[in-house]
Amino acid sequence: MPPGSPGAAGAAAAKHLHSPSSACTISACKRISRPSQSCSTHRRAAGNRMRQPLLPAAPSPPLAARGGTAPLPAPVQQHLSSSRPGRGPAAAAARLASGGSRRKALRSAAVAWSGPQQEERPLAQEQELGELDAEAGWSEELQREFEAYQAQTPVGGYYPVLLGEQFKDGRYTVLHFLGQGHYSTVWRVLDTESGQHCAMKVVKSAEAYAEAARDEVALLHAIREGDPADAKHCVRLLDQFEHAGPHGTHVCEVFGVMGDDLLTLIRAYRHRGIPLPIVRHLARQTLVALDYLHRECQILHTDVKPENVMLTDTILPNGERVTGTQMPDVADFGELEERLLRTGCKLVDFGNACWTHLQFSSTIQTRQYRAPEVIMGAGYGGAADIWSLGCLVYELATGQYLFNPRTVGTRGRDRDHLLQMMQRLGPMPRSVATTGDHAVDFFSAEGRMWHLPNRHVPYWPLDHVLHEQHGLPEEEAMGLASFLQGALDFDPARRSTAAQLLEHPWLEGLLPQRPSSPPSRLAFWAADDGVDGVDGSSSNGSGGGGWDAAEAQEEERGGSRGRSRSQTPPEGYRHHSPPRQ
Repeated sequence: MPPGSPGAAGAAAAKHLHSPSSACTISACKRISRPSQSCSTHRRAAGNRMRQPLLPAAPSPPLAARGGTAPLPAPVQQHLSSSRPGRGPAAAAARLASGGSRRKALRSAAVAWSGPQQEERPLAQEQELGELDAEAGWSEELQREFEAYQAQTPVGGYYPVLLGEQFKDGRYTVLHFLGQGHYSTVWRVLDTESGQHCAMKVVKSAEAYAEAARDEVALLHAIREGDPADAKHCVRLLDQFEHAGPHGTHVCEVFGVMGDDLLTLIRAYRHRGIPLPIVRHLARQTLVALDYLHRECQILHTDVKPENVMLTDTILPNGERVTGTQMPDVADFGELEERLLRTGCKLVDFGNACWTHLQFSSTIQTRQYRAPEVIMGAGYGGAADIWSLGCLVYELATGQYLFNPRTVGTRGRDRDHLLQMMQRLGPMPRSVATTGDHAVDFFSAEGRMWHLPNRHVPYWPLDHVLHEQHGLPEEEAMGLASFLQGALDFDPARRSTAAQLLEHPWLEGLLPQRPSSPPSRLAFWAADDGVDGVDGSSSNGSGGGGWDAAEAQEEERGGSRGRSRSQTPPEGYRHHSPPRQ
């Protein structure tokens, strides 16, 4: 393709758009990108340190250009008719047919087909796809340019889903975009057989991703077979099939439509903590799911965190899901709390799960929820999921991480993580500190942490933290701390099981009693650092650090909570997502 030709321009645009780490010029960025799609160089120049959404692989030409589609069902036509005008492939082709600039037309179509974006999702499509050839003037020359655009993208990427596209011989029709992850995108679809809306996950076509998805399907089949009544609060697989794409075969999984995840709920309360009756309600259902997985299915989830527990209803009363890092604008918290106590939750995303007897990786879990035995390289079992559950419950009650190491470097961050654990939970037993492939990196043979000033770790017990920093009533803080200590025992063999935690008095609202005690010394250190709620007061009746503390921590995180990615496995590990290049 000669330099300067329209096809070369399209290929160059595609290369820049799908290689955000490559060098570029400002003029090129302005020509082909919106701010959320700018390259890493210009994101750094703009001071934006937030992780950008992953871009799906370059799309194939429109369905009509690939041979056309059957007429769309009436519900789909009604859905697409409400889309905004002036956007999408049809508008781009129409602009080209009316004598507009080829470069602008190609750029508009490329942006529309580049997949879901953080700032503007889902992308609208305003005409039926089957009418593109007849009415929008799709030409063979433009077809060749899109083939060149597509050729620049790496093989094995996302499938370029189009609104209105049909899957599994026309059974599922795509309505709009729901979300995306590192190895899949999720779309709301209409099941034309049942007339129900479903959520369809389309996995990347690379063999490692496809094989991991097939393993996930096997786990989901076992979960479904053991729970015919759908009473164990685990996501339910409704259907699965494979779909041929331009770069290979994509595994597709179909689930029931869910509401918002628990991270969105935490944001709805502005990171000040969720009312404790709701925390108990959600914790109980999550424990039922873990107990079922561990005892009956012999399955480990390995990635329990707020993003992977989803409500069966939406936070907003109109049924609209909150997307991205948007803060839900809740008008009536009383109405929300009543609905939440009637709403269920389910454990989702088994892409990193494994069998108890067949584990695929020694390193699991998202950083903030990682168990000490995993950090130490001492092996893991169902107790690792319980540790993550304990971190999750603390986060629901306070709106903040229990552990959040920030030191640069993996080993430095691991050491910081273990140090934070001992600051909240007390000294680590010598039997635990000296066990594991990586124990020698952190502890001496006597169980003392290396290079520790004064050989002493400041200890601020959990009940004091909950009462003095987050403003929970003293009895409530004691009850929750007792529950958390069972889930956060350093020794996995002594850590409570899900069945034992389900019997804990705190879940039933039974609280211990003790006379008031003076604040701990570390409470005064926190007061010197400007932590709100040290005196036990709070601006929120549900507990939490108050508006000032929450806003300060939001500002420190760059305007939104920074979330660690799920653990990426080592080279050659086929079950989890393969390492990022």
